[in-house]
Amino acid sequence: MKLKRSALLATPFLIMVNFPVVYAAQLTYNVTAIFYEPDTQPNNTIFTGTFVYDTTTQAISGLKGTLSESMTGDGVDPATQTLVPLNYQLSSVSDGQGGQLVSAFALNNTNVFQGGGFATGGTRYFGYVSKDSKWNAATANAYVTINVKLSNPLIPLTGIQLNRLAYGDCTAEGMMGSYCMTGHADGGTMMATPFSQTITLAPVTP
Repeated sequence: MKLKRSALLATPFLIMVNFPVVYAAQLTYNVTAIFYEPDTQPNNTIFTGTFVYDTTTQAISGLKGTLSESMTGDGVDPATQTLVPLNYQLSSVSDGQGGQLVSAFALNNTNVFQGGGFATGGTRYFGYVSKDSKWNAATANAYVTINVKLSNPLIPLTGIQLNRLAYGDCTAEGMMGSYCMTGHADGGTMMATPFSQTITLAPVTP
């Protein structure tokens, strides 16, 4: 039996439309990096912060957070430690293995150690010349370097990549005379070494 043309026109039908899926180009991640401090247990030096990752360009920006000072606090609750704000991302370089070494600083410059800069292995504060040098709170800097996998920040680091993490703290509570508190793979001024790094996707707020 053939349907009349009027009946065909009245028959419901679906139109399938393919809309493009839009993904956020910039995502915010939380990061926690822990440096094991053998001489201040149970306190460790901990960086807690955030950064923005551009999924299109794989650029990392806005790294900021706080660096705890393991020699402060009551030695029981890490929450009692003094926290140094690190709000200036001033360096981002390749680790040569698919990761990006990103560094944030307490001051808006990269001068942390004696002679300038923040090269791993530095021990004395910026401005130190001799034992008669005077430490200056206005130039006392601190920094941390994290490592982010560019293909996917959530992928854990290899052991070699983890060992590229570093920190230096030349602020008041991070000083031991003319020496700064530092941590890196070869052992910092108090033998601190990279222990772990955890990155998670930050919740999206409406």
